[in-house]
Amino acid sequence: MLLYKLFPCAHAHLSFTFFTLICLSQLVCFPNVFSVPNERTVVNKERAAGYYRLSAYYLAKLCSELPLIICQPAMFFTIAYWMAGLNRSEAFLGQLLLLLLTAVVGQVACLNVCG
Repeated sequence: MLLYKLFPCAHAHLSFTFFTLICLSQLVCFPNVFSVPNERTVVNKERAAGYYRLSAYYLAKLCSELPLIICQPAMFFTIAYWMAGLNRSEAFLGQLLLLLLTAVVGQVACLNVCG
C-alpha cells in the first residue's frame, strides 16, 4: 500500500505490465500447442530411424522460432508502452528485457509440455 501512496500511477503501470506479460507469454505458446502434435509422428519416425536425437529437434525448433518470438512481443510492447503514456525510457528497457525473457521462457515451457 505504501507504494501506491508514494506513486499514485503505480497501480496502472503495474497492471499494464502484468497483463502485457501474461498476454504475450501465452501468445508465443499457442502456435506450438497446434504444431507439435502434428509434427510428433514425423519426429518419432525419424528418431526410430536414428536420424537425430530429440534434443537436436528441440534446439532447432527453438532457434528457428526465436526471431519470431522476440520480434512480435518487442514490436507490440514498444508501441503499447508509449501509447499507454509510460514515458520513462530507463523503465522501458528493463520491462522490455523482462518481457523478452518471459516470452522465451513461455516458449520453452510450452515445448516441454507439448513435446
